[in-house]
Amino acid sequence: MNYTTEQAELLQDLFRHKLVHLAQPKPVINDGSRCISWSLHHENPEKHLQLERLTEKEKITVTSMLTIECDHVFPIGVLDLVKDIRAPVEKPTGYLISPETSADLQNRVEQAICEIYDYK
Repeated sequence: MNYTTEQAELLQDLFRHKLVHLAQPKPVINDGSRCISWSLHHENPEKHLQLERLTEKEKITVTSMLTIECDHVFPIGVLDLVKDIRAPVEKPTGYLISPETSADLQNRVEQAICEIYDYK
């Protein structure tokens, strides 16, 4: 998907490793010395997944009784994320065509199925 390692790890941490499932992202994550919140951002696709250091710490309301100060924000554009996910799947050399055209992939899928069902 052409994401940097940092972008992929932040997305996984925020969404609890459930990007393709129904999961609510964490309001805040601690990443080393950084406290990172996220925001929905649709107006400017260039901001999508561009981690920003805040000039001043920002209070994030987690519950009515808990706020956490963050020093970074990770903007996410939902439509941009959808495009990012669809592109490598649908392109002519993408994932959807691979099982039909790759003998190696077909063999690995068959082998995995045999392992799952304990076939020899």
